[in-house]
Amino acid sequence: MYDFPLTIEWRSGRICFLDQTLLPERELMLEISSLEALIEAIKMLRIRGAPAIG
Repeated sequence: MYDFPLTIEWRSGRICFLDQTLLPERELMLEISSLEALIEAIKMLRIRGAPAIG
């Protein structure tokens, strides 16, 4: 019915998610491989929303 973009996934030991700061102009998947990088992405609002953050 609907073709929604993939927003988050686990790939080769890394979290990959859609950078929400670029929407709706661009869709870019970011790869995060460390806790520090994940915390920074959350602070910069690249990833947001309770389901995504946990």
